[in-house]
Amino acid sequence: MASAKFLIFAAASLCIATMNINVADAGCGDFVSSCRAPFEHSQGFFKATCITDSGRWVVASINLAPHIGNVNGNMVGGSDYEESCESLGIIRSSSDLIVTARCKKFDGTLRDTGFDVNRRISNNNGRLVFNNC
Repeated sequence: MASAKFLIFAAASLCIATMNINVADAGCGDFVSSCRAPFEHSQGFFKATCITDSGRWVVASINLAPHIGNVNGNMVGGSDYEESCESLGIIRSSSDLIVTARCKKFDGTLRDTGFDVNRRISNNNGRLVFNNC
């Protein structure tokens, strides 16, 4: 069982290493320190279970569409990535939470890409907030 967990972690690490990932400045988000799985990413929305200031766990969601765009197959700060990206997913490592997708390049081909939302989203009393920093 331990070797299976290591293989899953190694595969996720390899995926992160081979993708083109947009990483914002550290210290801007870090919601994973106060939110827990299951994390969901579908149709432009991201969902997690987060703790409030009073200690209650609540389901929180945020629409990523106004905050993430696609430029030539790369997820970047912008908007409406979900209009030209498909196969939405999530990869989690020890300190990152990457929303992933296959996004169209200018020539129409698809590129595997990702955006580290943990560096941009924070938990504000059980509400997920996107920080433009």
